[in-house]
Amino acid sequence: MILIILLSIEILLSQPTDLKQRLDIFLQEQDRNNVIQTYVELVRYNRILNPKLSIKYAFDGIAYIGEKGSKNLELGHLYGGLGNLLGNQGLVEKSIEYHTKAIQLYTQSNAKNHIAWRQLDIGTIYFNKGILKSAKNRYKIALEIFTSLSHLTGMAVTENNLGLIKQQQNQPQKAILHYEKALGYRKKIGKEYLIGHSISNLGRAYVQLNKYSRALELFEEANLMLKKSNSIEELIDNYENIADLYSQIGNNEIAIYYHKKSIILSEQNNILVRLPTIHFALGTIYNNRKNYNLAIKHFKSGLEIAKKTGSLPEQSKLYKAIHLLLKESDVDQSLNLLIEYSTIEDSLHLMKNLEILTQIEISRVMAESEQALSIKALEVDKQKAYRNIIGVGLFISFIFLLILINRYYYIKRISKEILRQKEIIHSQEITVQREKETRLQNDLAFKHKELTHKALNMSHTQEILSNLADQLKAIENGSSAAVKKSLGLIQEQLHSENEWEEFQKWFSEVHNDFYKTLIFKFPNLSQREQKICALLKLKLSTKDIARLTNLSPGSIEQYRIKIRKKLNIDRSVNLTEFIDSL
Repeated sequence: MILIILLSIEILLSQPTDLKQRLDIFLQEQDRNNVIQTYVELVRYNRILNPKLSIKYAFDGIAYIGEKGSKNLELGHLYGGLGNLLGNQGLVEKSIEYHTKAIQLYTQSNAKNHIAWRQLDIGTIYFNKGILKSAKNRYKIALEIFTSLSHLTGMAVTENNLGLIKQQQNQPQKAILHYEKALGYRKKIGKEYLIGHSISNLGRAYVQLNKYSRALELFEEANLMLKKSNSIEELIDNYENIADLYSQIGNNEIAIYYHKKSIILSEQNNILVRLPTIHFALGTIYNNRKNYNLAIKHFKSGLEIAKKTGSLPEQSKLYKAIHLLLKESDVDQSLNLLIEYSTIEDSLHLMKNLEILTQIEISRVMAESEQALSIKALEVDKQKAYRNIIGVGLFISFIFLLILINRYYYIKRISKEILRQKEIIHSQEITVQREKETRLQNDLAFKHKELTHKALNMSHTQEILSNLADQLKAIENGSSAAVKKSLGLIQEQLHSENEWEEFQKWFSEVHNDFYKTLIFKFPNLSQREQKICALLKLKLSTKDIARLTNLSPGSIEQYRIKIRKKLNIDRSVNLTEFIDSL
């Protein structure tokens, strides 16, 4: 957390002090690119010192981009800045929401590098909240993108963060794999302080594995790299890593030596923020060794520095440590220290409440800013719509005028053409319909003729078979078995229904609705009467019908009388013509 604060302060100090003045000038000059860039810088500059103002600049920038037309990359930077600001304030859900908006805009611009850094930011938000699984997933997405881009810095940072997760999950062996990858990338980059940082991380992972010799080798190697790069803060951290290692294995003398080296280096470079923690560690060692005077000395030194830096958590911890040491030997001073400790704890509690109130206030400001942006966006849309309506109206008026000028001639010309086309189409339709009707009539006549021909053939066949049967009967007595067999086959053929069934199939193909109509109108007709009606439909003679039905002509005449009665038709009406009309 201290490192984050220091980095933020460094960023703030590096920003120019005339950003607002520059913004006003760029706005007057309508220098779109510089206006947007300055808004991004103002958001970054104010997000720690004045979050509310940072939010204002962010939404002003978003509104400006909305007025001037979408520019996804810069808009993504503003959303990302808001995401970082909200993350610093502990508003995790809102922070992720705006980082996600930034990612969507970067995706539209195919800005893979920016997408990866935003995924990294979201992963860090989850990591700080202890949601390690979500953090790991985001880091993996970022790593995949960085790898596709061969972005060594991004790959190194992401592998380092994945190593931190594995250490949090007490999986130092897996953490080492990630740290080694990060170290490999940083060696390719060639920056010594980054290499030293990665080596130091490896050392901490080996400490977690209780491989102290290997850890110490790595810490010493990190010292060399950090000294070369003059990375004082990282060097102090590494000294503290070595001191903690020796404390862990019970070698307090060397631990004290490295703690003191950290103190000297911090004082020489006026780096105060780490000193309370280092003095507390030294005081704890001396307290455990029952050297209470030196323990109190370091606790008090740490307390004085914590008061200068304003670190209430450090003050609370040191007040409590001194109070516990003096409660037996100096009750009054111990009581005073306890009161101070309680006061600090109350202040810390108040600060937590203030943080909650700040979050609520930031949420309120965000809600108001989002609402104002929505209203402004609606106004911009209305203005655009109004301008579009005017433009479209003028264009339509011009087109309408042209239409009016040409309309009369066009309508006249097109009406004539339509009438001519209708006449042509109508003539073609009549011709096609006539051809179709003629073709259908010809087809029907041909099929009717063919069917009649088939019926006559059947009649002729039946006649031949009947005559042949009569001749065979005449010689049946005393004839051979072969003659009797032939006579039997002929009789069987004469009374067979197969040929009639085939005839009915042909008949139905030509006159497909005849049987349905006949049965529907005259359901009392027998099957034989229906068969005779079908043959009458073909205009066959009584003799032909008799042959086909294997009846005598007299029987057919009797059936005609019965059919006439069932059809309820007058004697003056021709039966064949009546049936043909069905």
